[in-house]
Amino acid sequence: MTSSRLPGKILLDLAGKAVLWRVIERVKKTKKLERVVIATTTNRTDDIVAALAAEMGVDVFRGSENNVLERYYLAAKHFKATHIVRITSDCPLIDPATIDEVVETHLSAGNDYTSNTLERTYPRGLDTEVFSFKALERAHQKATLQPEIEHVTYYIYTHRDQFRVANVAAPPHLRRPQYRLCVDEPDDYRLIKRIYEEIKDSNGIIDIRRVIEFLDGNPKIASMNAHVDQKKE
Repeated sequence: MTSSRLPGKILLDLAGKAVLWRVIERVKKTKKLERVVIATTTNRTDDIVAALAAEMGVDVFRGSENNVLERYYLAAKHFKATHIVRITSDCPLIDPATIDEVVETHLSAGNDYTSNTLERTYPRGLDTEVFSFKALERAHQKATLQPEIEHVTYYIYTHRDQFRVANVAAPPHLRRPQYRLCVDEPDDYRLIKRIYEEIKDSNGIIDIRRVIEFLDGNPKIASMNAHVDQKKE
């Protein structure tokens, strides 16, 4: 709830539901995940986040606001996870099929860390990271720098000599790295809100392929947030 650039963004409305609600409903459509956990902070401002998670029937773990690495590690330890899939709460068009593909690549290759973000080929907002508990534990034990503590996987992908790391590239129909489908700033929200207004749900969620077709066919709409700079890690 205390996002620096767009406070309260995860509760902004998208076709009658909060941004976080949309993220959760899409993650629930995956086939490879066994459990969904919201890893939020102990701040009272995030009580509403825990309440929304409970309303949707997903688990909640609460920890440090600033030491996000520790929060993830303790959450994974609490729920006895062997592998963790990290999806951020500001991606209301996250694609279940893409999540499953990254998970499958990770497991079949026996990687420590697999993502589709090391080389940007997917639209921003379809970001998926998968890592083993052992890799997370090692990062938690070794991390000392502020970026390593604030950003969960920073230590892992900046110390590739210690981990087996791989990237998943987007298929041609999703290869649109120029598109921003996350909610970081007001113009991001305006674009996503427009998408939710224009495209009706299919099987409960908006199909990402229809989103890409819509943006390809409406370049002025697609450029609504093109000027937004991604916050650096």
